[in-house]
Amino acid sequence: MIKIEIDDENSTNLVSVVHETNGIVINTYQTSLFGVYEGFKNSFQEGSRPKGEVLAIQTGLMAKGALFEVPHFDTDTKRISAITCGFVVSKSMWPCEYFDTKFDAIGMPSALIVLTYDGERVSSPRIFALKTDEVEEDTLLYNWPFPNIHRNGNVCMGHNSLPTIKSKNELVAVTRWLLQLPYINDLYEAAVRNVPKMNPRELFNELVDKEFPDGWLIKATPTKTIKEFMSKL
Repeated sequence: MIKIEIDDENSTNLVSVVHETNGIVINTYQTSLFGVYEGFKNSFQEGSRPKGEVLAIQTGLMAKGALFEVPHFDTDTKRISAITCGFVVSKSMWPCEYFDTKFDAIGMPSALIVLTYDGERVSSPRIFALKTDEVEEDTLLYNWPFPNIHRNGNVCMGHNSLPTIKSKNELVAVTRWLLQLPYINDLYEAAVRNVPKMNPRELFNELVDKEFPDGWLIKATPTKTIKEFMSKL
């Protein structure tokens, strides 16, 4: 595993990198955080990283509840300009609205919710379904089975605006807010949303006070795993 921990205030300084495999130190070196990130990104794209290694880039303390946190750098200053964080939300029942119908509890699958934050604004919300909360690099992603979500996971916000937050630690609350947004029929293709191919009204009615059946989920394409998704951030 390769893990880099760096204080946000010192992101332009040299950092020490230790590469370990099964507890054995393979290599140590110094570079900038930007250099480390670019190296990881290139190795993801080239497929040259050893199988089983985990990408872990941490800028200071990660956002509360985050599965991963990936920095984005200003091309001029090489300093961190934003972060993209991923969160796993466990399978549960959520209140939601479908057009003019309000539901107190709709069974929804576990979710991977990804948000970008620049210190002022939250942007680029994405949602995929999961069959497990124990997430690793090769964990499969599934299409979110409900409307308003593109097949690449991008959330269609419609007339809704993302909440304003003051800290990345508030991102975890935004994930819960997203799951309770009002639904309509936008971007819904039954054939790629759920195995029974139910329309949205049928789907919501079927899931009132019921746990979502994981067997109804359909694999996401072309991005199939957590690793593939992270390689494109």
